[in-house]
Amino acid sequence: MKQRSNYGAGDHPSGPSVGDFDGDGKLDVAVANTASNSVTLFLR
Repeated sequence: MKQRSNYGAGDHPSGPSVGDFDGDGKLDVAVANTASNSVTLFLR
């Protein structure tokens, strides 16, 4: 197992979604930030 990593996801994160958002064949994560009306992307 790998060591756990923590990543900040913005203000009041909710509704995480997983998909290949940048088309590179690797799964990425998008998280909606309800307090700031924004989305945080974690690209692999």
